[in-house]
Amino acid sequence: MVDIHSHILFGVDDGAETLEESLQLCREAVKLGYKDIVCSSHYKKGKYENKNYAENFKLLKIALKEKRIDINIHPGNEIYLDMDTFFSLDEKKFNTLGDSNYILVEFPRGLLFKVKYSMISSLINKGYKIIIAHIERYPELSKEEILKFKELGVKIQSNISAIPGLLKKDNLLYSENIVDILASDAHNLEYRNYSFHREFILFKTFIGEGKLKILTEDSPREILK
Repeated sequence: MVDIHSHILFGVDDGAETLEESLQLCREAVKLGYKDIVCSSHYKKGKYENKNYAENFKLLKIALKEKRIDINIHPGNEIYLDMDTFFSLDEKKFNTLGDSNYILVEFPRGLLFKVKYSMISSLINKGYKIIIAHIERYPELSKEEILKFKELGVKIQSNISAIPGLLKKDNLLYSENIVDILASDAHNLEYRNYSFHREFILFKTFIGEGKLKILTEDSPREILK
């Protein structure tokens, strides 16, 4: 499997704090079946600006090889699309996903749809392909509005931890192919990690193993390609 949304890179944002914590998260991911992880640390102007990112990424990559942890890591960011961050993106201090033209974005709460749509359209016009992170966190977005994003070619990501709640409420996000990718959004060992066995069982029961493979392997691997 491929995880395009994680905060396992230590010392960069509110995710892993130490190299050992990063390594342990990778060990957990391997046990679950992951082969590739994008280190999509937060990028927000004035708060998270990739300080230590390049150095710590290299250190983690070396340590994974030394510890013989069989996983590939890739650069990336989760970009917080408030106005300050949006207007700073021309400085190109952020990472695309795996050095592709895909970028992972999240929105501030309460941002009007027309503002969201305008920013996404602008980024697409600049040559980026967009993935919206954890779509379940935006209850203000209607199905019709999400589909308008998809008409632009935007991909929709959902967190694996959201599966139980979404399936209990309704499963339209999955059954109607609105969600393109499932990812971990893993942060730490304590409560946002790779303990997803229950969620995967639920998903297989409601949607099927084939659909799970598309969302956790096929679709995210296409992005890395």
